[in-house]
Amino acid sequence: NACRSSQTTGMQRMTRKVFEELDRRASVHPICWNSIGQFYTDLGERELRFLTNPFEVHGGPMARPEWRGHDPFSEFFRRLIRRRIHVDRQITADDVFIVPDIYRDTRRHGIPEFVRRTPAQTVAIFHDATDLTLTHVYGDREKKSRPYVESLASFDLVVCVSEEARNDLVRFWKYYGSGSTETRVELWPGEL
Repeated sequence: NACRSSQTTGMQRMTRKVFEELDRRASVHPICWNSIGQFYTDLGERELRFLTNPFEVHGGPMARPEWRGHDPFSEFFRRLIRRRIHVDRQITADDVFIVPDIYRDTRRHGIPEFVRRTPAQTVAIFHDATDLTLTHVYGDREKKSRPYVESLASFDLVVCVSEEARNDLVRFWKYYGSGSTETRVELWPGEL
């Protein structure tokens, strides 16, 4: 989401800061999920600018920045012009596959199998379980959120952004009987 709009939620700020810090220290290849094509693609110049300098993309404030770049037309256009990334074939044992954002789309079913097969180290960042703990606010999102939470157990490491997030994650893993994996707490590196 951090490469599609200038929206600055906590997750998008964190993703941008993680990318900035990693890019200074290692060879990083940012990729983006195409929801129409159901595959990862390279970032174009605009998506890379959203990831690195989100406020330089538009000349001024805009209403509903989260809609920009998420609409079906933009997604279909990206499907046609962006190079498809075959993660199964392109990621090696020397790589680290990092998923910094929530995925409640079709990836929640495909990522666990990919993670089990890939020779790369796999890391996911878990922000919170608000969809599952604040049902009075968000309604019942368990149908999409449960497979996401369960899929996190397939990663080599899940970095949680707080002790509360880790406690919620471990509690839901136990409740769902999905197994677990190594977790670590690291606070968001975003700048306010």
